[in-house]
Amino acid sequence: MKTSQITKNDTINTNFYFYVYKVKLHTMKKLMIISFALLGVLHAQTGNHIHHLFGLKQSTAGLVALDALDQKTGNSVEVETFSLNFELGGAYAYRTINNKVYYLDAAAQFTVGVVANYNLPEIYSTDYQGGFGLTTFQAGISNICVNPEGDSLLYAFNINTGLLSKFGLNGGSFGVAQNLSGILDTAFVSMVYYNDQIYVAGGIGGDSSVMYVVDANNMQILNTEFYDSKFMYLVAHPQLGLFALGQNGVSQNFLAGILPTSLALINLGALPSCTNCATSSFLYDRNAMVIDSTNQQLIVSRSEQFSGLSTQYYLSTFDLLSASPVYEVQTLERYSNLIFQKPLADLVYPGDTDHDKDVDMQDLLAIGLFYNNQTNGRFEISNEWIGQAAVNSNIALTNGVDQKHADSNGDGQINAVDYNAISLNYSYTHYSEKSTNASCDFPLYVSFPSLVKEDQPISIQIGLDLSNLPSQNVYGVTFTIEYDSTFVVANTMNTQGVNAWFGTEDGNYIQQNIDDFPAGKMDVGVVGIDKLNRNGGGVLLDGIWTMEDVVIPIAQGYRDMPFKISNVFIIDYDENVIDACGVDTVIRVYDKNVGVFEREELALNIYPNPTKASFINLEHVADLEYVEIYDMQGRRVQTWHEKFSQLHIGDFNKGVYILKAYTADKVYLNKLVYNKE
Repeated sequence: MKTSQITKNDTINTNFYFYVYKVKLHTMKKLMIISFALLGVLHAQTGNHIHHLFGLKQSTAGLVALDALDQKTGNSVEVETFSLNFELGGAYAYRTINNKVYYLDAAAQFTVGVVANYNLPEIYSTDYQGGFGLTTFQAGISNICVNPEGDSLLYAFNINTGLLSKFGLNGGSFGVAQNLSGILDTAFVSMVYYNDQIYVAGGIGGDSSVMYVVDANNMQILNTEFYDSKFMYLVAHPQLGLFALGQNGVSQNFLAGILPTSLALINLGALPSCTNCATSSFLYDRNAMVIDSTNQQLIVSRSEQFSGLSTQYYLSTFDLLSASPVYEVQTLERYSNLIFQKPLADLVYPGDTDHDKDVDMQDLLAIGLFYNNQTNGRFEISNEWIGQAAVNSNIALTNGVDQKHADSNGDGQINAVDYNAISLNYSYTHYSEKSTNASCDFPLYVSFPSLVKEDQPISIQIGLDLSNLPSQNVYGVTFTIEYDSTFVVANTMNTQGVNAWFGTEDGNYIQQNIDDFPAGKMDVGVVGIDKLNRNGGGVLLDGIWTMEDVVIPIAQGYRDMPFKISNVFIIDYDENVIDACGVDTVIRVYDKNVGVFEREELALNIYPNPTKASFINLEHVADLEYVEIYDMQGRRVQTWHEKFSQLHIGDFNKGVYILKAYTADKVYLNKLVYNKE
C-alpha cells in the first residue's frame, strides 16, 4: 500500500505555503515597526474571560444547547437551547461571512437529507435568538461542508452510496455527483472545503484510510492518496493551511499538516492517546476540531472512559507549529461542533469613555456629552478592568468613538453611575486598538524614525505584512490615514522613490492619494495595471511629512500625535477580498529646543528567563522611565510606567518577546522566552 509521509527534517517543496515552516521573525531596528495590537473583540464572557469559541452540548433529554466556551478553563455560558435533531459530533459546516452554521438533521441521515441553519451570535446578549430554517435535499447525507468565505453551495457526501454532490443552500442539485466508493467506514468520514477543492477522508478497513481531492466546481477527482492510519479527521483554514488529526495502527494519535499538491503528511507531533487501549476508550470528536487563527492553535474535544468509571470530557488546545499542548481542561459535558469566531467590534474598558486607551479626567467629558442617553446594554454589568464585548450603537463622538464606551458599567444607561469607573480605574491603560475591524490575517504596519522633532521632515512608510502567508496574492490595496493636522505643515505630505514591491509606478502599478488636510485624513490607493498578482508583502506608501514649527510646549518636551490607518480593503487579481486590518498608534513628537538624542543600547538582565511564571523581575536600573515589551512581529504588547521590580506577564501568550527598558539617555533590552503553561 502506498503511504505518503515526511517529517519536519525532510525537504519541503518551496512552492508549499504551509505557513509553519516559513516563520518570519522581524528584526528589531531603530526604524521600528509600530504596534498594530490585536483588537481582541470577543463574544461572550465568563470568569473574567471573553470567548470566541462556541460548541454544542446535550443539556437535557431531547434538547441541545449552544454554549460560549472558555478554552483556558472550560467555563461556559449557555447561549440558546433548541430541540431539533442536532446530533453531538454530527456533520456541520460554518460560513464566516454571515455567521451561519448548517447542521445535519440526524433523524434524516441516509434517507432524505435535511439541513438546519442556525445564526451564531455576533455579540452575546441574554435575549439572543439565533433562529433556524430547514432545507430538504433529494439525497441522503452523511457529511457536509461549505466554502466558509464565499459561494452559496453545500457539498454533501452519502456514505451509503459513496456519492459526493453539491446543492444550493436552499435546495436543488448542481452538476454530476462524484463516486467516492472507496470509503467504507462510516465512523471515520471527514470532509472540508479548502482552496476551491473538497477534501474527503475516510477509513477503508483495518488500519488504513484514503483521501480524495475533488474540484469544487466540476466535481472531478483531482487526487487520491492512501495512508497507514485508522482515520484522518480534517480541519482547514484559508490562510493557515490544511491539517489532519490521525491515529496510526498502534492507536497513537498525531497532528499533521497536509501538502495540498501531493497529499503527503508533515508530522507535527504526537497528541495525547490512550495508555491502555484494551481497558479504556479514548476518542477525539471528528466534528469538534477548529482552528484559532489568531493564535495559530488547534482546539479539539475528546472523551475518555475507563472500565467501570464514568466518561470524562476534555477540551484541548494544541500549537499548530509543534502539536505541543497549550491548554488542557476538563468539562462537565461533552462539547462538539466547535466554531471559533473572529471579533467584530471594539471592546469597552470601563472608565475609558473616549477609547483613547487610558483612563484620565478627559473621560468625564464623554459621559457629559452622552448623559441620559440609552445604548445597548452588555451581557454583564461590571466596572472590572477587562475588555468587555458590546454592540455598537452607531451614535458616536466626532472622532468616531461609539457612545457605548461612555456606558462604563454596561447597564444600557449613561448617567452618574458611569463615572464611578473613572475613579476606580484611574490611570489604567489598555491596548485594544479601535482602528482595526478585528484581529486579522494580514495587518498593515507603519514605521517612522524613533526620533521625530518639530520643524523637521520625517519619513513614514506604510506596508502590508504577509508573514502569515508569504505566497498570498495581492493586486490592489486602499486605506485611509487619519492624523492630527495641527502637527503637520499643510501640503508637505509627498510620496517619494519607487515602490519596490508593486514595481514601477505607471509601468506596473498606479497610485493615488487624496488628502483632506482640514479633516486630517488621506485616502490612499495602490493597484496593479499589469494583471499580475504580488506576494511576499512590502511597502505600499513611502512618504515625507514636515512637522510644524511650534506644536510642543517647551515645559512638556513632547506630545503624541495620533496616527491611524483604517478602512483597509485588499483584493487579488481574481477580485477575492483579503482579510486585512489597520493600525492605531501615536508618533511622539519632541520640542525642537529640547536636547533629545538617540539612547545608548545596553543589555538588560531579566529573571527568571526563560520562565513559566506570571511575573518577571528586572535587574535594578537607576532612573528608569518606562518599560515596553514587543512580540517578534514588532508589535508593542504593553508598556509599564511603574512597579518595574515585578512585571506581570500572565496575560500574554506563550512565545518569544523583546523587552526594552528606557532611561533618559539609555535603552536596555533583551529577549524574553515565555513558556506559559
